[in-house]
Formats: sequence, C-alpha cells, structure tokens
Amino acid sequence: MKQIYFIRHAKAEAFAQTDFERKLSQKGEDDAGRLGELLAKEGIVPDIIITSPAKRALKTAKIIAKNIGAKDILKEKKELYDISARELAEFVRMLNEKYKVVFIVGHNPTIGAVCEYFSNSVIEKFPTCAIFGLEFEAENFAEISEHSGRVLVFDYPNLHLQ
Repeated sequence: MKQIYFIRHAKAEAFAQTDFERKLSQKGEDDAGRLGELLAKEGIVPDIIITSPAKRALKTAKIIAKNIGAKDILKEKKELYDISARELAEFVRMLNEKYKVVFIVGHNPTIGAVCEYFSNSVIEKFPTCAIFGLEFEAENFAEISEHSGRVLVFDYPNLHLQ
C-alpha cells in the first residue's frame, strides 16, 4: 500500500518581484502551522516531503515538517514549480519504492487536477493549504493508475471556521 498526500501551498502575499518569490502571508503561516498540528495529532507522518522550491510552497512544507517533527526528510524538486498534471502523475509513478507515505507540496491547478485523476473525484475548489490524501493498493508507485486511489482525507483551513 502507498499513500500520497497532495498539499497546496498556504496563502501567499499578492505581490513580489516574481511569482516564484511570493512569500506566505501571516494567514498562510498560521494555516500551515494548523495543518502541521492536525497531521501530528492524527499521527500522519510521511517518509519524505517533496516540495516545489517556490518560496510559498517551501515555507509551507517547512512549517508542516517542523510541526510533525520531520524537518530532516524535506526535499526540494525544482520541477514541481512549473509542472503539468500529466508530468506530476508521471513524477508520482517514478517515486522511490522505499517510501510508503509521501507528502507533495505544490501549486494549483496542477495539484487539484492530479488528485481528480488519481481518485476519480470532482474537486470544485482546491483552496490554499488544502490537503488531499490518497491510498493506493499498489506495491510500487509505477503501478498507480487513473482512478485507482481511495480518498483518505480532503481538508483545508476554511472548513474549520466558525
């Protein structure tokens, strides 16, 4: 069994010199912290966290990693910054087989499209700092196919507003 948790970066500031340089807003930092706390409370800890190196995604991943006590398993992959859904699906299939649970932190619309592809779900909105977890009855990531994932979780900060 393999599990992949796709995480969209938390809320970013609107302006920066480049899109890549956009930093998290205070709300984004707070939301990422709450997501990390939730994951720690639920005991969901990955074998590896793979993130886009864009500032907002990297900071989201670092906050989550810190809150779950997994700072040493964070890896940046530059190809995750500007990747298509098809390329991300192939990236997933190429993951090292030694991992059972993987977090991938990236950007929309790619993250949402890949979650729909692997799960056969319709996701009308994939908010910032959302997490979509899937489980696959596969021994190898290469075996993962369209609509083969079972949804474990779809959660995001605004679900918890009162």
